Amino acid sequence: MLKRLSCLLMALILMITPLAAVNVSASVASDAANGVVRVYSSFLDSDYDGTGTAFGIGTVGEETDLFVTNLHCVSYTNDQGGLTFAQRVYIVTDSSSLKYNYYRFENYSDYVFYEIDADTANMVSCEVIGYIEDYDVAILRASKNVSGRVALEIADKTESEVTQGDTVYALGFPSDSDDFLNSTDWTYVSDGIEQVIVTYSSLVRDVTSTKGSVSKVSTISSVNNSKAIQIDVELSIGNSGGPLINEDGIVVGINTYGSTTTNLNYALYSDYIWQVAATCGVTDEINVGVSKINLPLIIGIIVAAVVVIVIIVIIAVVASSKKKKGTSEPHIEEYPPQPPIDDTSTGRVEPPVPPTPPVPEDPTASYPRVQGVSGSLVGNRYPIAGVLRMGRNPQCNEVVVAGAEGGVSAVHCQLEYVNGVVYLKDLGSTYGTYVEGKGRLAANQPMQLKVGDRFYLGSRKEMYEIVLKGGVK
Repeated sequence: MLKRLSCLLMALILMITPLAAVNVSASVASDAANGVVRVYSSFLDSDYDGTGTAFGIGTVGEETDLFVTNLHCVSYTNDQGGLTFAQRVYIVTDSSSLKYNYYRFENYSDYVFYEIDADTANMVSCEVIGYIEDYDVAILRASKNVSGRVALEIADKTESEVTQGDTVYALGFPSDSDDFLNSTDWTYVSDGIEQVIVTYSSLVRDVTSTKGSVSKVSTISSVNNSKAIQIDVELSIGNSGGPLINEDGIVVGINTYGSTTTNLNYALYSDYIWQVAATCGVTDEINVGVSKINLPLIIGIIVAAVVVIVIIVIIAVVASSKKKKGTSEPHIEEYPPQPPIDDTSTGRVEPPVPPTPPVPEDPTASYPRVQGVSGSLVGNRYPIAGVLRMGRNPQCNEVVVAGAEGGVSAVHCQLEYVNGVVYLKDLGSTYGTYVEGKGRLAANQPMQLKVGDRFYLGSRKEMYEIVLKGGVK
C-alpha cells in the first residue's frame, strides 16, 4: 500500500509541474510586450530616416521614461568615419502614423529608395543621454512617461541567466510584420522619378514576439569582441534594439545583428546596458522595485504543495495503523556506525578518525592576478580569468573599489586575459586610467600589459600591479 501511495505522489508532482510551466511560458512574452516601443529617428540633413525598437528600464512593472535601444537606430556612420546622430528621436504611440514614400527611376526600376512621412504630433520626443559606440548600445530619456509602456527587469549578468539550449523570446517591430493599410499607384514625380506612397499600421501595441532557443553563447570578433547570444530566431529590419527575454521574463540581451543569408542572429549581452547606464548616471534607476508576481506560477506551486501534504498525511495514517496492528516491518540499520577503537594499552577508547578529504585544485592557478599596491584594496589579489571589471558599483564590477581617494567611476576599467595576454581598457571613466610610464589610456582602447606592470585609477593612491600567483611579497 505504501509503495502505491508513493508512486501516486510522484505521478501527481510530475503532472502538475509541467502544467504550471506551460501557463507561465504562455504569459511571459505578452507581459514583456508591455515594455517594448517603436522608435522613429529623423535625420534632417539626409534621407536616412528609419525605425527600430526600444524597451523600458526603471522601476520594474511601472510606466517609465527611460528606454534602451541600439546606437545604430538613432545614428549612422558618416563619410568621415564619425557618428551623425538623428536630430529628432521619437517613440511611436497608437495615435501616430508612418507613411513610406518609395521612389524609383523610370529607367532603373530595380533601384528603390524611400523616405518616411511621419505624423509626429502625438509621438513622444526623446534624447540620447548615454551610449557606448563599441557595443552599439544607447539609452534614451523620453520627454515624459510613455502611457502603457513599463520597465522590464534586466539581468545583472547575462552569463548567469543563459545557457545553450535555453528557450528565449525576441520582441520588437520587424517591418515585415507591419500590417498593410493602403497604397497609391506608381506616379510620375519629376526628372524621370516615380513615386508610390504606402501606409502601414504601426500601432505600439502590435509587438511581434518570436520564440526560439539559444544556439550558443560567444563573442563577435568583428564587432570589438562584443559578448553576444547566438539565437535561432530570425531578426530582420526593425527588430534592432528590442529585448531578448528568458522564460522568467528577464531581459538577457539586446537584439542587434541578423543575417537572412547565413541565418546567424545575435543579441548583445544585457551587461552592456549597465555599462552605458554608468556613463550617464542612471544605474540607480534600473531594476527599482520588485518584479510582478506571476499568478499562474504561484497557483501551480500552491496546488502542488496541497497535493503533496495530503499524500504525506495519508501515508502517515496508513503507516500508523500498520504499527498498531503489529504488522510493521522490522527496522534494519543499513549503515551501522563504525565501532570505536579500543586502545587496551592505555585503557582509553578513541573515536575513529575520519579520512582527510583531498584538497581541490585551484582552477585559476594558471591565470595572472591583479594585486592592490595602494588604496582601498592594498594586498588583495584577484585572478584575471576572462573579463574583470573594476569600479565603485557592486552590480557592474567583479572588483569593487570602495572608498577610493583618487576618484573612481562607477564602472571604471576592465582587465581581460586573452590567449595568454592581459589587456587593460578604460571604460570612459571620469578620472582616467593610467599605466605607469605610459600615461593615461584613451577610452575603450585596450593596452597590453605584462607581469610587473602597474596602473592606477584616478591617482597613484589607487595603484595595482599585474602579478603571478602568490603576488608581490
